[in-house]
Amino acid sequence: MRGALCLDHIMIKYCSVLILATLLSAVAAGQRIEIGTQFTYFHQKYFHTRHTALVGLRTSWQLVPHLSLEAQVDTSVTRRMSGGSSLDGGQLTLGNFGFRVDGPRLRRMQPFALARGGFVSNGAALTRIQFGVPSFKPRTNSRLTEPSFNFGGGANVMLSRRIGLRMDLQDTVAFYHKRQIIVGSTDEFNGITLHNFQSSVGMFLRF
Repeated sequence: MRGALCLDHIMIKYCSVLILATLLSAVAAGQRIEIGTQFTYFHQKYFHTRHTALVGLRTSWQLVPHLSLEAQVDTSVTRRMSGGSSLDGGQLTLGNFGFRVDGPRLRRMQPFALARGGFVSNGAALTRIQFGVPSFKPRTNSRLTEPSFNFGGGANVMLSRRIGLRMDLQDTVAFYHKRQIIVGSTDEFNGITLHNFQSSVGMFLRF
């Protein structure tokens, strides 16, 4: 569990440094950029449903008019209980990197559409079960990171020349790969594709 938490912190720090470095490069190139915070509700459903609150950092920089490149990293506010699920558990981290297409501006509001690739990372999912050995812990919970595709849309509302409010509705599609969980068994987890509803609201600064 401690190892998973350390990896969580390393992943968040690495992604934050990457976002900051790209942001500084965009500023140096004279491109219009945005940086802000996002508060996200993540609805994850399989055999059971989990509702997770996340907080994160988002930045975007305009490549050409109406087309921007985005990067966003979110992490859950609290750790989720690590139980018998092979798909989730522990601290949830989401990363999304891709493109945003802006629509026509309607006074202070501007709608947009998103298409981004990334990852869904659970800090303590059930990854291994080993029976028949003298152990107090036949189950192993460890980090599980899978690729994802995120798409959706929303709107930016400019409250002033530099400050804006952003609202998103998205679907995060997670692709869980085929793997063996029970040691010594011929049975395998066949993999699954899950659609996870995600809604966000946040504030940003535009330069």
